Amino acid sequence: MDVLGAAGEVSTYALFGASPNPALGHATLVFSLPVDSGAELTVYDLTGRVVYSINGEYRTGVHEVILDGLASGMYMVRMTSDEFTATQQFVMID
Repeated sequence: MDVLGAAGEVSTYALFGASPNPALGHATLVFSLPVDSGAELTVYDLTGRVVYSINGEYRTGVHEVILDGLASGMYMVRMTSDEFTATQQFVMID
C-alpha cells in the first residue's frame, strides 16, 4: 500500500501491523495518519483479552510503537482513528 502522495505527504490511514512478523522478543507496530488525529491501538491475545492498549493524539505521518514483554503466541492488533478501523495479526516468539 502506498501511503505517500505526490508531494511525499502521508495520504491515507493505514495499519501496517507488526514488524518483524513473526517477532522475536519485541515487535514494532507501524501505522500512518493523513491528518493530525487521535489513534487507539489495542492488542488482543487469541482469547480476546486486551494485553496492550495505547490511546493518544498523533501528528500527520508514519508512527511506530514498540511492544515488549508479550508471551509467545498469536495476537491481533486493532487500530481505530476517526472513521478508520483496521485489524492485523502477528506472532510473537520469545
